[in-house]
Amino acid sequence: MRAGAGPQPRSPLLALCDASLAAEAAIDVALAAEQAICEPWVAHHISACVADDEMLFTSNSLPIRHVDNFCATTPLVLSNRGASGIDGIVHTAIGMALGCGTRCTLLVGDLATLHDLNALATLSKQSIQLVIVVLNNGGGGIFRFLPIASHDGVFSPFFDTPHDHDFRGCCQAFGIQYSCATTPAEFKAAFDEARAGSSPHVVEVDTSAADITATVGKLRSAASQAGHQAFEERAV
Repeated sequence: MRAGAGPQPRSPLLALCDASLAAEAAIDVALAAEQAICEPWVAHHISACVADDEMLFTSNSLPIRHVDNFCATTPLVLSNRGASGIDGIVHTAIGMALGCGTRCTLLVGDLATLHDLNALATLSKQSIQLVIVVLNNGGGGIFRFLPIASHDGVFSPFFDTPHDHDFRGCCQAFGIQYSCATTPAEFKAAFDEARAGSSPHVVEVDTSAADITATVGKLRSAASQAGHQAFEERAV
């Protein structure tokens, strides 16, 4: 509408834009207040660090959902779905890094990494700038969001497939640089170091003690409340 032609009409699209921005700000505030490291915070931090000319590859299951739900702006994001959803993820990320010729980051879960562990042998022979961030929550964390999680006798070990592995020894065996982070400060330092290097680097994040369902629920609630309030204010 021309300037001076009176007030603009109410617009559902503008209300949705306001709601989206408000939800984004609420997520930023909620994540900044987190004292312990959590998976959504890791995804959020990665998306803020990765530059526009870099590549981000996300695994299936929780990693891609964290990026979709809690990262407002991201670089070019790639993903694929292997057998059972998670097979071949690390190999695919290696191929992406070889093909694009720029710094790449892979955000992957622990089970997907275990299912493609021989990719580390391939990675050890490559001169690529690939940072692999492994979210290790001790099993299939995504299944904790399903009703089956309330059935203790069935849920574990048949659905969450728990394990007590870490990836330090595997990386050492293949001569791949490795770091482990248990706090936000440790992850920031490890991720910065990995990105500054010129060779592959694995950064493992131990989130096995975190209540992922409670964290995601809190973030969704904060985003929903802020978004609804902003939408209603625009609609008035």
